[in-house]
Amino acid sequence: MRSQSVTQQKKTTRPQSSKDVQSKKVVKPAPRVLIKESKRSSTPVLKKYKRYAKQGVKSLLLSPTFHVSFKIVTGLLISSSLLYGSYLYIGKTFANEVVISQSEIVSRVAKLTALPVEAPYEIVRVQDSETLRKQNSFYSDVEEGDYILMYKDVAVIYDLRANKVVAVKHSSETEVKR
Repeated sequence: MRSQSVTQQKKTTRPQSSKDVQSKKVVKPAPRVLIKESKRSSTPVLKKYKRYAKQGVKSLLLSPTFHVSFKIVTGLLISSSLLYGSYLYIGKTFANEVVISQSEIVSRVAKLTALPVEAPYEIVRVQDSETLRKQNSFYSDVEEGDYILMYKDVAVIYDLRANKVVAVKHSSETEVKR
C-alpha cells in the first residue's frame, strides 16, 4: 500500500511533457504590481516636485562652490582635531613637569609640618615610584611627581598637587604617615 502511494506521488510531481510546461501561464508577483500601481497613483504635481528636488540636489553636489567649501570644512576639521590633540598632549606633559623652586617647596612643607632649622641637603622629585616602593616601606604611598625632602634626621614626602605631607620619617623613630 505504501509503495503504491509513493509511486503515485512521484508521477504527479514530475512534469508530463515540455508542451504542458509551455502552456502554463506565468503569474507575476504581487509586489511588482503594487509598485506599478503606486507610481500610477502619484499626481503629476508630485512628480514635478520630485524632479525639481533631484535636479536641485544634483546641481548642488556637482557645483564647484560645494566642492571648494567641502574641502575647506574638511581641512578645518582635520587641522582643528590635530591642534586639539597636540594641546591635550602638551598640557598633560607640562602638568607633570611643574617647575617650582626648592625654597618654595621648603616653605610650603614648613607650613604643614615642623621641619629642622637647617636647609635640606637634598630635595628629590619622584620619577619612578615603583622602584622606591620596593626599596623601603616608607615609600609605600609615594606617587610620581611627589617631592622627598631629606634632612640629617628627617625625611618628608610632600605631594605638591594636593599640597599635603604624605609621610614623615625621623631617623631615630619609626615613620609617621599622615
